[in-house]
Amino acid sequence: MTPPPVRDQLFISYSHADREWVVRLQTMIRPLVRSHGLRLWDDSQIEPGDKWREEIETALAAAKVALLLVSSDFLASEFVTNSELPQLLKAAEEEGLRILWVPLRHSLVSFTPIDAYQALLDPGRPLAAMNPVEQDEALVEIALAIQEALATRQDSPPPMRLLLRLLRWPARTQVFYEKLGDTASLTMVRIPAGSFQMGSAEQEPGRHVNEGPVHTVTLAEFLIGQTPITQAQWRAVARWTPQQGERWGRELNPEPAKFQGEEARLLAGETNTDGRPVERVSWLEAIEFCSRLSQRTGRNYTLPSEAQWEYACRAGTSTAYCFGAIIYSDLANFRGTDASRFSSPAPDPQPLFREQTTPAGMFPANAWGLHDMHGNVLEWCLDSVRSRYEGGPYDESAWEDPQAPKLEQRITRGGSWYMPPRCCRSAFRFPFRLPSKADVPDGLYDDVGFRLVCLPPRVSVQNPNLQELDCGLKATVLWLDENHDNNRSERSELEKLGIKVLQAGSAEEALVVLLDQPTDAIIADMSRHGQPRAGFELLQEIKAGGPSIPVVFYVGVKRPELEAEAMELGAAAVINQRDQLFVAVKSILSKR
Repeated sequence: MTPPPVRDQLFISYSHADREWVVRLQTMIRPLVRSHGLRLWDDSQIEPGDKWREEIETALAAAKVALLLVSSDFLASEFVTNSELPQLLKAAEEEGLRILWVPLRHSLVSFTPIDAYQALLDPGRPLAAMNPVEQDEALVEIALAIQEALATRQDSPPPMRLLLRLLRWPARTQVFYEKLGDTASLTMVRIPAGSFQMGSAEQEPGRHVNEGPVHTVTLAEFLIGQTPITQAQWRAVARWTPQQGERWGRELNPEPAKFQGEEARLLAGETNTDGRPVERVSWLEAIEFCSRLSQRTGRNYTLPSEAQWEYACRAGTSTAYCFGAIIYSDLANFRGTDASRFSSPAPDPQPLFREQTTPAGMFPANAWGLHDMHGNVLEWCLDSVRSRYEGGPYDESAWEDPQAPKLEQRITRGGSWYMPPRCCRSAFRFPFRLPSKADVPDGLYDDVGFRLVCLPPRVSVQNPNLQELDCGLKATVLWLDENHDNNRSERSELEKLGIKVLQAGSAEEALVVLLDQPTDAIIADMSRHGQPRAGFELLQEIKAGGPSIPVVFYVGVKRPELEAEAMELGAAAVINQRDQLFVAVKSILSKR
């Protein structure tokens, strides 16, 4: 029997439109090629007159690591899609080929099988979006990750350093996923607590008087949808039937959107409009969606207050848009051809009016990982309509008008595909003073949608109670212990509260688990295999690698010298009492 070919080289898959990045990567990795004998292959090595397809297939068979340089051009390539990528995916499944990918430019990679593999960089901030210094730093990280992947045996798990490097970008933005059915799920992004200046300055171009006065608002943390609710997400919840104990308040049309079927012009990479924001949804229907989701999950889903929406949109910025003082058509979906657009000091080089919604997440995210905060669809907020900010609130609360004669006198935010850029600013407020015509069959207001927030219940600081641990955020804890039978009752109590508990028996196994599953905290033993400091290994690796995942040591007997050493290394706590463990977990989860 002929032995299988030896896989010992790096195969770089890319579009020729992105050739410059291959050259830059080869330049960066050259010292490793000389010092470590790394073998790299890309199609520039095919000599004139060679049979290029056979050469590529030979190189694919010899690849130990495949690096995919992903862009819209890469995904549009018929050869990549139909030939290279299927072979690489098959080799990954059957022969241990390791696939790594780098986002070069924004693309619809989330609609492809590539998205199931680990990106070496944050897809929300690809290489092309970085400044030159950041690009060089990223290329160094990519080169080192390649070197470590090539140095690892195919039948062994990825090395710690590689896993930590791969874990760096997810640690910047914490998310959790809420399944809505077999084919739909929500991605919720954690927004940190903080303060900001709400509203717009009088000198901001396009400002309206209802955006003032500027005032300081201080907010507790919360989760918010990474994108507006999509047609697929809406359809899944609208088709739910009530289970025992659930009560629906009103019927929901599963297909309210205008831009679907023949009404939508499909974009490159789209096969349907499931990923586009749902529109033609009234405020009351959005509230019903939140109610159903809250009943089904036991979590507190609702619409954002204006303060939460603007705080999340700005993501630490104070400019008119989260991207800066000006916005361009390649950053959001709005009426880029509006005449007022051309009075800008830096006119849009390619102004566009797309005349329809676009897939949620198609455009770049802001600094907190949120897409479509400017344009695409207006988004309902909880707040009643008022002409100015007067008399608070100064926290995350919504402003409710008890005298409002109509339930749907509410504020929308963010602008839409139909609106000019001045109406897509972070501070822009668009009031609906009459019941929304989203209910009207003729399809008016086909630019109104919504996104969700998820709020933790208030947790008392005094008299900590085990039942208060459930912060409604679908927490995940990794329990590291060489003996999986230890501490069963503690794990069981956490699971009763809806906290998912994963298990690992070693630091190496723990890092493999962390790569596959976002984790909020780690509970670990300190002594392992007779070594009293063995538990420090994972703590040191995490500290060196960058992800900020709290580590709690749960021990049988406290030893002051080891406790001091653990805390110096960055442990969240060293615990030897069951009740203290639950208090520590509560404290960590409340600060996520």
